Amino acid sequence: MADKTQFCVTIDTEGDAAVNPNSTYLGIHAVLPQYLALFDKYGVKATFFVQEDKICKAGSLFAATWKRLQDQGHEIGYHAHGIIPSPQEEKDAVITQGIAKLRDTGLDIVSYRGGRFHMTGPLLHTLEKNGMRFDSSVVPGLREILQDGTERCNHVGAPIAPYFPSYKDHTQAGNSRILELPINRYSSYPPDKWGGMMSGGSKEDILFDYFHRYRKDKIIIMVLHIWGALSYMIRDAVREDRYGKVKKWAFHSLKRMIPSRRLNNGAALNFLENTIQHAIGHKDVRSVTMREAGENWLEENRK
Repeated sequence: MADKTQFCVTIDTEGDAAVNPNSTYLGIHAVLPQYLALFDKYGVKATFFVQEDKICKAGSLFAATWKRLQDQGHEIGYHAHGIIPSPQEEKDAVITQGIAKLRDTGLDIVSYRGGRFHMTGPLLHTLEKNGMRFDSSVVPGLREILQDGTERCNHVGAPIAPYFPSYKDHTQAGNSRILELPINRYSSYPPDKWGGMMSGGSKEDILFDYFHRYRKDKIIIMVLHIWGALSYMIRDAVREDRYGKVKKWAFHSLKRMIPSRRLNNGAALNFLENTIQHAIGHKDVRSVTMREAGENWLEENRK
């Protein structure tokens, strides 16, 4: 394994938008089957970071789906939204309750990703208390601000290789028991630009080669969203927070009348397939889940 680059396909599995309580879950209905068909075709075992909180019940509403995928070798991790401006006690409660809800359905949860890549030192205590072993929220060099001026994430100065973060500053190595698996990012981008692999465009192959051949990262992480391959018109409509329950009813009706494949963006799926094919086409690259990547790193660094 030491001579193999590990390629992790991760999917933030949520509703239509981070703060939409009237989600249509159209991504799970229409996009998930297309993603799974691609993963099966190329032998990819993915990590689904599933949201379960007051905003979105993707975990409990589709519990049987996630259990089936776990049984097939995919990993189910936990994903939380709506906690950025909350006091620490509330963040702790949301994460604790969400993880417990998923575990109650038979899921083995050990990996976490914060919504909007939110991570702080105090959150490490929460993750440890809940038996988390791996986090993949940190995007080194990224700093993003919400429209109301709230800082959604600040990972400036974080290492690009796996590390155990500090409780005082999550961007620095320290003594926590959570292994951080940073999301690969093109380091020359300004702090407010993404710069990572979020398939849906034509530059993912170039980014992969940069991380793999030039920077020689041993773990390469691609981030998808469950709604990411919806048709652009439909995606924008369901993610719009207007019309609430009326819109939800309308799209559920649409889902019953139109085959799910016709709700998708074929170009986005083609780009994703090309990226996966390009990545695992390298003889020194292996597809793994987030958990596997973390466990492999721990094993290799104990030697």
